[in-house]
Amino acid sequence: MAKLLQKYRKKSGLSQTKVAERMGLSKSSGFKYISWLETGRIKNVSIWTILLYLNACGTPWATFFGDLSAISFNMEHERVMAQVQIPAGISLRTRRKIGFDTAKYQYNIKYPKPPFIVDVELVKQKIENKVKIRCYDLKIKDDLIPLYLQFADDNQKI
Repeated sequence: MAKLLQKYRKKSGLSQTKVAERMGLSKSSGFKYISWLETGRIKNVSIWTILLYLNACGTPWATFFGDLSAISFNMEHERVMAQVQIPAGISLRTRRKIGFDTAKYQYNIKYPKPPFIVDVELVKQKIENKVKIRCYDLKIKDDLIPLYLQFADDNQKI
């Protein structure tokens, strides 16, 4: 978190003294406080202090917490991936797939399955073609084929 705060200050082009001043800290101790904040020497920083810091840098709090969440996720993802035993010789594509699946597991993402749609007319046509082929293979008279087709049509259970 400390490095992220430092990144926002540098991006805004402000010095530590200027940020301290904008936060309402004294000149004598403000610079030191910001320095300690950005190096992680201050533990258990209040949310109010973080919000003041972000405001002083002109950074929206949503940006900060979004970036912090991404960093947290990446750290957790690396921890989980360190526990996954990937055998030697696995392709890069497979490694990426494992990484992607691990991320889905972490976020508990379950993709919905597409609805199963049956094209009834297509199925009927395929059955009719198979019946005709089978009738020709068995050398059934042409005038009897329509009876077999009717029988197949009557007994379809779709």
